[in-house]
Amino acid sequence: MGRCYSDTYSEGGYYLASAADKVYLNPEGDLEFNGLVIEATFFKKMLDKLEIKPEVFRVGDFKSAVEPFLRDNMSEPNAYS
Repeated sequence: MGRCYSDTYSEGGYYLASAADKVYLNPEGDLEFNGLVIEATFFKKMLDKLEIKPEVFRVGDFKSAVEPFLRDNMSEPNAYS
């Protein structure tokens, strides 16, 4: 197929380069892998068992920062953002 060379690879760049037979990285280059998966922790069930009700004030159309305290799973807008 061919060879691929870069000074920097991210997850997407390396994934694209993986179609080549050989992948090369500059010895002083960068390899940035943050991961392809996210894992979220939700606290709603624990708060329910402890009979704690969080008070949340939201401003704007959509804010996902408080979802772990109010939901058992990610909302659709948060899951695909």
